[in-house]
Amino acid sequence: MPRTGGSYSTSDLSRKSGDIIAEALRHAVTITQRNKPRLVLLISNA
Repeated sequence: MPRTGGSYSTSDLSRKSGDIIAEALRHAVTITQRNKPRLVLLISNA
């Protein structure tokens, strides 16, 4: 199981998408909406 990384809000995803995507290349990132987990982003570069 991949290591879970940072947690970001949907607003963060809009403002810092490049940084969040770069982090998701390394490990899973949780995206929250109204302080509740909504999705986990994990990008494979394989």
